[in-house]
Amino acid sequence: MHGLTVVRTYADPARSGLVLNGRPEMQRLLRDILQGGVAFQAVLTYDVSRWGRFQDPDEAAHYEFLCKRSGIPVIYCNDSYVNDKTMTSALFKNMRRGQAGEFSRELGEKIFRASRRVAGLGFRTGGYAGFGFRRMMVSCNGKPLQLLTQGEYKFSQRNRVTLVLGPTAEVEAVKDIFAMATSNGANCAAIADELNRRGLPYLSGRPWDYYDVRRLITNPKYAGQCIWGRTSMRLKTPKRDVEPSKWIVRDGTYPPIVDQEVFRRVQHLLSRRRRTLHSDTELLTKLQKLLRSEGELSDEIIERSSVVPTANTYRRHFGSLRRAYSLIGYKPEKGRYTKHTRRQQTEKLREQLFRRIVELNPQDISVFHLPGRLRFILRLDNGLSVSVSLCRSLRLKAGRMGWRIYPTPTERQYITLLCRLTPDNSSFLDFHLFPFIEKRHPYLFYEDDCWFRSGRRVHDLKELPVAAKLLSRMDDRTREIAPARSRAVPSRTPMSQVLGLQVTNDTRRLLKAL
Repeated sequence: MHGLTVVRTYADPARSGLVLNGRPEMQRLLRDILQGGVAFQAVLTYDVSRWGRFQDPDEAAHYEFLCKRSGIPVIYCNDSYVNDKTMTSALFKNMRRGQAGEFSRELGEKIFRASRRVAGLGFRTGGYAGFGFRRMMVSCNGKPLQLLTQGEYKFSQRNRVTLVLGPTAEVEAVKDIFAMATSNGANCAAIADELNRRGLPYLSGRPWDYYDVRRLITNPKYAGQCIWGRTSMRLKTPKRDVEPSKWIVRDGTYPPIVDQEVFRRVQHLLSRRRRTLHSDTELLTKLQKLLRSEGELSDEIIERSSVVPTANTYRRHFGSLRRAYSLIGYKPEKGRYTKHTRRQQTEKLREQLFRRIVELNPQDISVFHLPGRLRFILRLDNGLSVSVSLCRSLRLKAGRMGWRIYPTPTERQYITLLCRLTPDNSSFLDFHLFPFIEKRHPYLFYEDDCWFRSGRRVHDLKELPVAAKLLSRMDDRTREIAPARSRAVPSRTPMSQVLGLQVTNDTRRLLKAL
């Protein structure tokens, strides 16, 4: 019909179209189009709903506009209208976008009502059984049919799923966990350490941690109670708490492992730990007491102790554990915080470098970042992307200096600005441009390294846009390998600001969407 040949396919099967997060191929499509140099002239999609069932029709229109602005129109195959710039086309598209979003809203409401009814009958609506329990498929009358293992589902819509007691060893371990929580004031870190000392594995055989114990002792199913609907994430909205009057609560739904009195006692101890408020003086006094008893301090020691609050409490009050340690006169052993300090120094230098580059080239360079990535990269006015890699110096044997680069897979196809640091890693030594980074693993290089000497040195950061464009024209491989080396980026909500750096309006809208 359209006389087109399919040269590349982007597909997100079995993915929700409500949000862009969770659709790596859709993100890759937008990223490839915005970077330029793609090998196709149009985007072909079945209909408007395949483009996305966004609850805000403007979001779908925004992504389509980004494609059209880059010279790549979007064509809908199953729609009767022609996707041109006429008023009729705009009205039809906006109506179809609203219909696509309304379909998800109606379907979500039906599923919510059905799940609420099933939970009200005392059956499971999904999720793992948890430690100490197993899932049992039952008939609509409650007759046991089959024990379900992990990954198995009931084969009939008329059947239901409930929980039964798991292996005896797990049931006894749950009782021990509640007993330890009652005796030590619900110190979850200490309980996790004791379980690991006994060699008792958690689910999938991995060791216990603080959060595993916390989730277990706060779950009412271990007292036989079923509570459904305490939180809501309907239509992919952020998780929020639901008021208790709207919960579905049923007692005696599951076989209890501990009685209600023990469960309430543990919840009381947990709430008392949360409600305990301390002044800075009280916190430091407790920390000094712990230091005298243990002889040293660390994150693990603080979490394990019942004398002091959690390590996060000290971070909230004093900014960091090192600050709290210094206030009580404690100096950790050398090297304990070296890695953390290096990371802070590097991030500070990176921020200074980005500010300097943007200030020197306000019209030629903007800052953006890829979906799901925390590191920002540079974009030139012609669409070229420049990755920034800071290389810390290392003093090796015989006084020889080396620098280590950590390649980022998602940025390997970009032009790279390699920044060497001085021997004391306090400032920048020089800057070098590379058409792309072929290295796939951390690489240690020296001053006379052939690979390093193949780069193009940038003497003045004000010349960076011109040097990058010249390097791109000289090395055609940058354009040729970019589509082949593109990779889907993990979906995660990115930050929308760049530490006070200048961001173009179009980039800001894209960051908000991605």
